Parts: sequence; C-alpha cells; structure tokens
Amino acid sequence: GSTPLMWAMKCGHLTTAQAMLEANRTAGGWTLLMFAAEKGDLTTIQALLSIPVININAQKDDGATALIVAAANGKDDVVKVLINGGANVNITDNNGSTPLMWAMKCGHLTTAQALMESTPISNKPTTTA
Repeated sequence: GSTPLMWAMKCGHLTTAQAMLEANRTAGGWTLLMFAAEKGDLTTIQALLSIPVININAQKDDGATALIVAAANGKDDVVKVLINGGANVNITDNNGSTPLMWAMKCGHLTTAQALMESTPISNKPTTTA
C-alpha cells in the first residue's frame, strides 16, 4: 500500500518528495503529514515540516487536519510539534469539532491538556450597565 511519495520520504529523498507533494493526496484527502500524525512518526513529521510546500492545516474530505488526527489518537508529542510548526489549534472539521474536542471525545486527557496550554483564551465580552 505504499505510494512512490511514501517511498521517497522513507528513503529521505526530500527534493523528490517536495515535487510530488504539491499534487499528491490519497482517497479521502489524506496527506503524508496526516498518516505520520496518526502513527506518531515524529521523524517523518519533522522532515515534512521542513518542506516549504507542506500545508500543515490541509484538511481531508471530512475536514480533519493532521492536528485533529494526532489529537484523536492521543499523540501528545505530535500535537506539540504540529502546534510549534504553526498548526491551527482552533480549526474545525466538517462537524465543527476542534482538535481539543477530539482529544476529549477519545479520552486523551494529556493531549487535551497540551492543546489547552497552547490555545489562547479569548477575552470575556464586557457588559455595559
């Protein structure tokens, strides 16, 4: 089930992978970053994030991103790397669920904590008397 792009990444041929990434997606819209996030493969994630054309917030057909995939699978280290790489912690999938909601739904409390620590708390609206 490996694609040429997966082999290029696995073998460290980042220039070849970069050319292929611009148009490559699997059925359902999965990207290599999403696959790596699901598996918790930090080495691949860091290599992918070093490629300028990588869209860290790319969404698959259901709206999930690599961060949502990592959060749903309890991959704390991946969540932190993706957030540090610029992943949008407030992005939602097609059902309106955020990465934090997915972490909570799936019972990954340490993942939820990592997401909460990186999510800015909005100011409460002021009320006028």
